[in-house]
Amino acid sequence: MRELWIHAGMPKSGSSALQVFLAKNSEKLKAEDLDYIELSDINDAKNGQISSGNAALFARSLLNENHEAFYNDTDDLQSKLYLLISNSSSEKILLSSEFFAVVPPNKIEKLKNDLLKKNIVLKFIYYVRRQDQFLMSSYMQRVKRHGCTDYPEDYILSNYKNIHFLKYYGYANLYVDVLGRENLYAFIYESTNKHPKGLVGHFVEKILGFCPDWITVQKSVNTSPSPLEVKFILSSNSYNPRMMFTDFIIEDSILKGRSAEYINHNIVSNEVVREVINYFNEQNKKFCEEFTENDVFPEAEVRDFVNLKELIFSSEELMEIVAGLLVRYDKRLSRLESN
Repeated sequence: MRELWIHAGMPKSGSSALQVFLAKNSEKLKAEDLDYIELSDINDAKNGQISSGNAALFARSLLNENHEAFYNDTDDLQSKLYLLISNSSSEKILLSSEFFAVVPPNKIEKLKNDLLKKNIVLKFIYYVRRQDQFLMSSYMQRVKRHGCTDYPEDYILSNYKNIHFLKYYGYANLYVDVLGRENLYAFIYESTNKHPKGLVGHFVEKILGFCPDWITVQKSVNTSPSPLEVKFILSSNSYNPRMMFTDFIIEDSILKGRSAEYINHNIVSNEVVREVINYFNEQNKKFCEEFTENDVFPEAEVRDFVNLKELIFSSEELMEIVAGLLVRYDKRLSRLESN
């Protein structure tokens, strides 16, 4: 039987880097018998930009109609999916979208049954991060893209018990009941750095059973601001900005060495980190025993806490951030005037 693989994220677990890799290398992967079909436009990802994968709209069409991200599938993407599968010469077809992580199990079950009628087996693959790390990354995204003005500890303490898929053991079993244990593949994101080809090598190897020699370690495409910049953006968010300027800040941050690609932020106290980890401890233990062959989440390290509420800019630090923004907008204005 042919296989349809759904990469379901999870959010903040390297999905953007994976989706850029898949889009850029779709022809090479097809030669390996893995078809990353173009169910949605993947040109942004081919150009190295953050995307939502090749199946974001399709995944959203499977959400409950009252979900804020629900997409009314007037384009009949499911029919398009079946046509693309029918026309593909590959035995393994791949869809990717973080939205699959929140598609209700009953919708996944219906998709599985529809596929079985066409002699196609459905497989689910995703990665999970230690919950405090997920929450910190999610917070950064809320600050960068959604105008969040909360300080990080306030955000985490008010949200960590309310995100259902962070209870990894219970979440996985919901989909095991639908797909069967043999069709669910869940892995710890942090452990993929042990693979010689990193996350993308780990991912492709789990689907194909081997890692092609041409694969190389990929850079992250979704970096985070430094603590100073987080506070700067928080202050700016109170004015409801158009969020493109945060990209400028982060690009300048990497250029000037204020932040690194894989920086480990310390803007949440060790006490809050321990509270979150302890809350999920039993879920994580069972999840690792049953789904990851006892691969475990990394231990929480003790870090020097930077309290954003008390963090003070020097005039030089503030000037450097503002100067970078002014120069960028000056160049953009020049391009507009020349047109």
